[in-house]
Amino acid sequence: MARFELTTPCTPCKCATRLRYIPRCGSYEPWCLACYRLRMGTGLPLRGCKDKGISAASTNWNSGVYLRRQMSAAVRPALIKLHIAVLLWGFTAVLGKLISYGSLNLVWHRMLLTAAVYLFVPGALRGLSAMTNKERLRFAGIGCIIAVHWLTFYGSIKIGNSVSLALGCFGSVSLFTALLDPLIAKRPIHKGELLLGLLVLCGLVLIYFSRPDDAAAAAVFLQAAGVGILSAFLAALFSVLNKKYLPGHSTLSVSTLELGAGFVFLSLTLPFVSTSDFQWIPEGWDILWLLLLAIVCTNLAFFLGTDALHHVSAFTANLAVNLEPLYGIVFAAFFFKEYTSLNPLFYAGAAVIIASVLLQPTLMRYVNRKQSDS
Repeated sequence: MARFELTTPCTPCKCATRLRYIPRCGSYEPWCLACYRLRMGTGLPLRGCKDKGISAASTNWNSGVYLRRQMSAAVRPALIKLHIAVLLWGFTAVLGKLISYGSLNLVWHRMLLTAAVYLFVPGALRGLSAMTNKERLRFAGIGCIIAVHWLTFYGSIKIGNSVSLALGCFGSVSLFTALLDPLIAKRPIHKGELLLGLLVLCGLVLIYFSRPDDAAAAAVFLQAAGVGILSAFLAALFSVLNKKYLPGHSTLSVSTLELGAGFVFLSLTLPFVSTSDFQWIPEGWDILWLLLLAIVCTNLAFFLGTDALHHVSAFTANLAVNLEPLYGIVFAAFFFKEYTSLNPLFYAGAAVIIASVLLQPTLMRYVNRKQSDS
């Protein structure tokens, strides 16, 4: 692309800085680099046409090369942040096993600490005033679903004493999403989603047949797997509901409301359950594990993941987030050596489920492209 230093004003903003001729509708128009950046949708910050960051030397570059380099510079740290967030989410299962007390106690403290940290973030409560009472109640109800999802997820870990089993079953969330999303969004079911759902079912069957031979151990194994699958169903449910009702609202405000409502919900259930062994104040190593779980693996991971979404595509984000069960199973093998207690059939089933999860974004993009072409 040729470069011209003319006194003609830029076509979009009428400035008279260094210009390029941009092919437009068979002719050429003078555009400054800032307006060209905006048109190309690179997401780079615009500081006006008199951008001091663009030197005279940089204007000698080919515009496409310059923009690609700038985009790579913005995307690379975003990808690092995104994968750090996913690693932290995968580590939550490990912390759940390290914390000594039960799932109710664990989730109660996690929601309390996480919601309390959000309250100190500027603007966390600002979005609540723009909601109607019906919307606040709706998000509060979703927060209660999140609370029960965390209870069942950590309950699965505590029952089976296995992070890998809970995460293997949690991978079935894609199956329930394929069923719930069309139902709630009132849209037809995609054939690709059904295919992935059948693949997940095959993985669950393999996990079922990987149960121990001992009758007592097999009963515990199946109970933990059942609770893990229920956790996956609840995760799919609150994700689909958030996808439907979140647009137009502040993500930070909604998260604060949902976690606060979940904490209140769990607090109201305490009088109806046995609290003889309930630890109101954590002790020993549990203090450190809870702080890591709430602040680092929830608040910090949320911030990193949300910030990364400004620079990466939805496809890239979904593909990275789908690696969470894989990271968690690797962590469990490293920290707890769970591979010694689980047979190869379990890992075959988990591999099938994780493969279906990783294939989901690619398959859905292919299906959407086919539908748009037809």
